[in-house]
Amino acid sequence: MEENIIEQPVPETEEIYSENQEGSMLGKFKDAKTLLDAYNSLQSEFTRKCQKLAEFQKENEENAFFNKYDSIDDFINSTNGSDIYKEEMLEILKNEEINNLPNKYLIAFKIAENTSRKTAKLLNDQNFIDKEILNNQDIKEKIISNYLSDLNNISQAPNIISGNATSVYFSPETSRPTTIKEASEIFSKMLK
Repeated sequence: MEENIIEQPVPETEEIYSENQEGSMLGKFKDAKTLLDAYNSLQSEFTRKCQKLAEFQKENEENAFFNKYDSIDDFINSTNGSDIYKEEMLEILKNEEINNLPNKYLIAFKIAENTSRKTAKLLNDQNFIDKEILNNQDIKEKIISNYLSDLNNISQAPNIISGNATSVYFSPETSRPTTIKEASEIFSKMLK
């Protein structure tokens, strides 16, 4: 059996709840559209406030985590591998902007660690060494000065170098002769 379905046009909400109805379910709102707009506005405001609250809670939790360290030593004792960066971290913490942050010890550690990695990487880069270190006159002078200073501070005479064109070797260290006989033996070995 076929049922006859009669389609009736659905009246607009504005037609159902008109301004002129007294005691309407819309309360202080003129029509359903105004009520819907107010609801959407409240819903978006509620969502914004919930998001802001979640941000504050997360920030508060992070601050509680990072503020648990009373000193750099507390931070170093609770983290593995940070002790080798203590001097660099202390230098970084002299910066007032960093020192006023709640997670200052972690930031100082990360900066020190990153700087160390960059330095190690540069020292293994032959182009950097050739261009920036070996061509720097101040560095050359410092290296030579240190080398000459070290040579002047040597208390014993350097070992003798001997050999032919294809091989060169350092002679083994010998003790100083205490008698003429020992001196003549050493001298005769050198002549052979």
